[in-house]
Amino acid sequence: FDFEIHSIPLSLSQVKQSTQEVERHVTLFQGVNLIIGLMIGSGIFASPGPVLQYSGSIGASLLIWLLAGLLALTGALCYAELGTMIPASGGEHPYLALAYGKMVSFLFSWTAILVQKPGSLSIICVVFADYLCKIISSDEEVSNSKSKIVAVSCLIVLTIINCLSSKLSRWIQNIFTMLKLVALSVIGIIGFIILITGPLTDNFNDIFKGSSKNPGSYALALYSALWAYDGWNNLNLVTGELKNPKKNLPKALKIGCFSVIASYIIANVAYYAVLAADVAKTSKTIVSDFGTTLFGPFVGHILILTVILSTFGAANASMYTGSRLIQVTASQGQLPKTFSKISSNFETPINASILQTFISIFYVLTGSYNTLVNLYSTSTWIFYGLCVLGLMILRFTQPHMERPYRVWFTTPLIFVSVVIFLVFFSFMDATVESVLGILFVITGIPVYIM
Repeated sequence: FDFEIHSIPLSLSQVKQSTQEVERHVTLFQGVNLIIGLMIGSGIFASPGPVLQYSGSIGASLLIWLLAGLLALTGALCYAELGTMIPASGGEHPYLALAYGKMVSFLFSWTAILVQKPGSLSIICVVFADYLCKIISSDEEVSNSKSKIVAVSCLIVLTIINCLSSKLSRWIQNIFTMLKLVALSVIGIIGFIILITGPLTDNFNDIFKGSSKNPGSYALALYSALWAYDGWNNLNLVTGELKNPKKNLPKALKIGCFSVIASYIIANVAYYAVLAADVAKTSKTIVSDFGTTLFGPFVGHILILTVILSTFGAANASMYTGSRLIQVTASQGQLPKTFSKISSNFETPINASILQTFISIFYVLTGSYNTLVNLYSTSTWIFYGLCVLGLMILRFTQPHMERPYRVWFTTPLIFVSVVIFLVFFSFMDATVESVLGILFVITGIPVYIM
């Protein structure tokens, strides 16, 4: 199997690195920082409410955040073995091609173009819009239509930026990436202070009171928390540049993942120490409510601004990589040729960017944050599970392939088992989104045959 021919870039790093070999210059400390930067996204600013709503109690929600982080770590360790064994760009695409053949790898690309990339982009834009509306609107409750207009406007602005200049897009990404870390750090520090001085609520008196007994609710709670950890599947990008990867890769993954887990749990504890459970459960802009309740509107707006800028940067990165995915897929003849064109004036994939924007606008106009996360998660986690299952298959079908790093066999077994739980039980409480997620995958079969 020719990995170079079939590799498709699914991340900003892969777009940059796919054409050249890189030296091993990344230290353990730098690797940990890169991992943390890749994982922390918009989810921690929007998912705490849905996680609490689905799980039913403070204690159960904190356990969900812990379990989601551990699942991300097990997945990252499995992907590390795949990444060291199959040193090709393209994320899941070459892994699936080797384990299952070209059709499954095509279905992944098909689903990534139709659901994963535009889905994640639309989710981030919805979060951006919810927080921006908190500043620009005088209404206590921002209407759904206003939020959608802002989200669509964000998509259009990002499309213009990405069509006009790749350099501008990358500059925005580099500047805004740090802001999400600043916002989360501030919340974490405040959380520590509150825990020392005493919480403002009684949320911690009986933390498991009201816990859901429905496994489907826990599956959806995990989906919402896992969205906040999304990015773990790109952690094997560290492998090619990491010094002594056999020793440092598992260390970097574990330190990085546990750092993010701790940060997320501390942030949630801070939210619950300040906001009543009923408020936190229904909040779309929990950082805003947290800051305003504790310090008043001025500080609340400062925190909102950091979230707005960080989510704009995250949306920009998603737009950048998604348009390149469409362009490369079209250049390989798997989509109409018009989407493979690069503008001679701006050197950007304008047609691919416009296609992604139209798909994303459709999602924004037809779905809410929760429905979009559930739709995205079903189709995405099917392929995460297939990749890790493929790791186990390749242990038997390709036993002689060099594996600089190997995980215990129980690690992929646990991961695949949890994915089966997620996909199966999500049908109980999010039937429509789950069915649509699977249908998006299946519709790629006749396209592949044609």
